[in-house]
Amino acid sequence: MKAKLDEASSYEILRTFRWPKWVICPHCEHTRVNTHTKSALTPRRRYLCVNCRRTFTDLTGTPFAGTNLPLRIW
Repeated sequence: MKAKLDEASSYEILRTFRWPKWVICPHCEHTRVNTHTKSALTPRRRYLCVNCRRTFTDLTGTPFAGTNLPLRIW
């Protein structure tokens, strides 16, 4: 029987595999990144790169970017 993951667990697993040590900007590959999420209630995170000043999410640059399906479905 498969264990069902909730959305928060799905995002934590994605972050762990994508950024094992620290979050890296997908635009300039800089490591100085701030969390830029408006709500602490959502498992989704938005980040702001201190170097290039661009924002990105956990899904930016992944095959999951731009999909309407919840991450736990994937």
